[in-house]
Amino acid sequence: MIRFAIIDKDLNEAASMVERCRSHFREQDACFHTYESCVEFKKDTANFKRPHILMVHLTSVQDLQYVKQLLKFNDSLGVMFYSSDIRFVPLAYEVEHFYFILKSQMDEMLGKALVKAKEQYKLIQKSHIAIEFQSKIDIVPIRKIMYVERMNRKLRFVTKTKEYVSYMTLDDVIESVGEDVFMRVQCSYLVQPQYVVRYQDNHVYLINGDCISVTRPYQKQVRSILES
Repeated sequence: MIRFAIIDKDLNEAASMVERCRSHFREQDACFHTYESCVEFKKDTANFKRPHILMVHLTSVQDLQYVKQLLKFNDSLGVMFYSSDIRFVPLAYEVEHFYFILKSQMDEMLGKALVKAKEQYKLIQKSHIAIEFQSKIDIVPIRKIMYVERMNRKLRFVTKTKEYVSYMTLDDVIESVGEDVFMRVQCSYLVQPQYVVRYQDNHVYLINGDCISVTRPYQKQVRSILES
């Protein structure tokens, strides 16, 4: 299901946009939330940390600055703008987005924009992993995970700046991100090759100083991956 957050100071207009968009989806394929501002969306923590397609009605340059701030806190957002003012078209390129709709061309452009939104959402899902623990969900970019360690019934996800814990299994992680992202160095460890700075004496040394031993069943494969 694609999650949409529609940000418009005029909630009546936001509701109208929801109805326009709904006509392009089956009910079970998309859900919509409306907000008066980016600040309000960020305060809705239950939704803000999840991947979303953000539809923002541009009425001022300040709106662009607010979107920039949102993207710093959550990079699992795909952004599209709509506006009645053509002067915002070049300004919008200062913010990462995938579509801009002029309201005068809404009927013609909305369908195309929502096709792009579907594609963008799939890309977001492929590049992020949802780590759930005790009813809290963190959406983490896969590229930032250095390694995953199994500790009894839990997994520990380690990035350069933060650690996450989940009751997932290593097989769950591989199924979620694909077989080509991590290499298995032990039954209890998955490591992302890009963070390995040295392989010596059957140990991988990571960019943060951590050292993990490579057990015999995985030594040939690990050596092959790191030398390729």
